[in-house]
Amino acid sequence: MDEQNVHHFWGISPALDLGSLLPEGDDAATLLPVDQPIRILQVAPYDARHTLTTICRATRHPVLQNQKRKQDEPVQLVVWEDSPEGLARHVLLLAVLLDGAIPPRERGEMLLELHGNAVLRERAAAYLDEKARQLEALVVDLASGGARGGAGASCTDEVEELRGLKALGKMLDLSLLKFQEKDQLVEALQKWRSTVSYDMVKAWDARARKWYGDRYDFRRNLVDWDYHMRLQTAGTPGQDPGHGSIIHFHHFRHWRMHGVAHELRDSHYNQPNRSLLSTAYGRTREFKDRSLRDVGRSVSAWGFWADILNGPYHCFGTLTEEQSFYKVTNKQYSRTAVDVAEHNVASLLHELRTGEQLTLAAGSEAPRAKAARGPTSLEDLQQQVAAEGQPPHGDEKAGETDMAASSAEGLSGTGSSQKAGGLCEGVSGQ
Repeated sequence: MDEQNVHHFWGISPALDLGSLLPEGDDAATLLPVDQPIRILQVAPYDARHTLTTICRATRHPVLQNQKRKQDEPVQLVVWEDSPEGLARHVLLLAVLLDGAIPPRERGEMLLELHGNAVLRERAAAYLDEKARQLEALVVDLASGGARGGAGASCTDEVEELRGLKALGKMLDLSLLKFQEKDQLVEALQKWRSTVSYDMVKAWDARARKWYGDRYDFRRNLVDWDYHMRLQTAGTPGQDPGHGSIIHFHHFRHWRMHGVAHELRDSHYNQPNRSLLSTAYGRTREFKDRSLRDVGRSVSAWGFWADILNGPYHCFGTLTEEQSFYKVTNKQYSRTAVDVAEHNVASLLHELRTGEQLTLAAGSEAPRAKAARGPTSLEDLQQQVAAEGQPPHGDEKAGETDMAASSAEGLSGTGSSQKAGGLCEGVSGQ
């Protein structure tokens, strides 16, 4: 166990639809309280995966829909986190889900990147800075008793509605927090600004040196051992353990070495993910008392105290409703946990917008994986040429083909004549 892993910012279990735990059927209403709202408590979920899944799949459960029609008795999702930074990240991921100012696909990539990457792209870092300022103003308005729940004077009502800030302000309830906890929440959001400098690469390397110790120079071999002897043998949830884990070895090793779990864009990941920074509290070991107990001063240290051993792939990347992602080829999965996570987040956003489940056609696959593989048939090549809008140039291609064929015939004929002549000369000489 890593002693410096003080705070957890992602769970080690797949996302769960909390609405599926409620009773269903004709007698479901009789099993629920009549004059009270439905309350679901989450104790240290470490991220917002359960909350996002429950909100997006609320249309599947008639009990939640009937409760939603009651204006005075909504469904309450109560979240308890062991740190203000964890609660701030919970609100951040929910704000990204509701942000309608960016396209759904980019929104899903941004959510995965902020959720599990220790280093970000410059665009994602700027987006985190913007969201931190908006959420800070939102929390201040809610903490002061304001009913507007806006993002400051710089945002108009139309912008707030487009960015999902109005809906988020109606969803959040900070009345159960103490004033000190509200101040700590605002302070955590203020440290997400880009003006706060932090070297995440140096911090990740320092944590790795502390964990591996004398074996630091051979950490690639240790990562290989952890994957094949621990993660691979654990298998994939709901699948045959003999097929191993759907988490690909290259993705797991890249995250353990550099802290990048979802590299969805061909960009430089050189900005720190400040939402993973937190404050750890402890005591110094200055001297021992008569009972030989360590006695010292109470200190606090702000920095990177997240997990560097267990990746964030289990949250969205190991369990999916689309069984085609579990296709096995050559005794291994043809898809990876990154593809599964991308599909799961895209399906959540699709179901949130339309209320219908996202289904893939037979034989289809993730667009990013298909684009990376490139055209593999003549039909794929023709579709790619048609999409790019290039003219066919049939005559030129035919001329080039004839010239290539004639050149090939000339070369083959010349080579055959030379070989035959040499062979005849050798025979006659003998």
